[in-house]
Amino acid sequence: MLPKQVPTAIRSIRWLLIGVLGLGLLLFWALSGSESPTRPVSAQTGDPLLDSLRNYHIAYIVDETSIIADRVSPARLEAATSAQVARSWREVLALDAQRPLDALIIHASASSLVDRAWIADAYHRGVVIAVFDIPATELGQWIGNPCLGRNFTPYPGSYYLIVYELILTEIPADAARIRSAHYGSCGEVIPLDPEGLTVQHGDILPDAEGHYLHARGSAHYDMETDFGFAAFSHELAIKLSNVSQARQDFAVSTSGQPPSDLPPGAPLPWEEIHE
Repeated sequence: MLPKQVPTAIRSIRWLLIGVLGLGLLLFWALSGSESPTRPVSAQTGDPLLDSLRNYHIAYIVDETSIIADRVSPARLEAATSAQVARSWREVLALDAQRPLDALIIHASASSLVDRAWIADAYHRGVVIAVFDIPATELGQWIGNPCLGRNFTPYPGSYYLIVYELILTEIPADAARIRSAHYGSCGEVIPLDPEGLTVQHGDILPDAEGHYLHARGSAHYDMETDFGFAAFSHELAIKLSNVSQARQDFAVSTSGQPPSDLPPGAPLPWEEIHE
């Protein structure tokens, strides 16, 4: 009987080893393929709009002494938007000196670090400003836009707000006059759309002594869900594209030649991302 039992035992051990190996491979596959809670939503989507973010120079400032939620962690923003993280205002200025910023993202923890005069100047020259959990009225004070945030009620949880404005004129001195006139009436696109996720873009308009373009827009949404982060990434890309397209439209209308400093391949999607 023994000679028959030994092969049976060997076969049992062999199947046991195969089962353990198979279970190990299955566990390895599951772990390596699972999504981390902080993994960027747009990491490998192949979405041309999200991919265009790599063409822009974006900074994200946070307070290094604060605890940042995973949903807006520096690592997630770096992966999803190609933003470079700054932990002091000096680092923001250094990044801008290396290459002018196209967008600045500000976490609420860094509110006390912000140079208000610099922010206002950047906003007025077309830098897209995005904030996490900073009320629109407060941001409006920073950037010198008294119209921003009228009728805006902050979300009960985490949220984002993105704004941009760009005035291009054939007579640079006219920009302040155009801006003042717009703020005096608060224009047709301010206050923020209470439904959020808006896209607005300026037209090239005739002026007394030439033409000007006033491009501006805003978006805001709840950041408590993964959809909120996806919405933020898309809206940031849209706003950056709008600014680039505004510069190109104005350059073509006045000189017939597009500017040479536009990010290559930046698309201009006009669709909103309401569900």
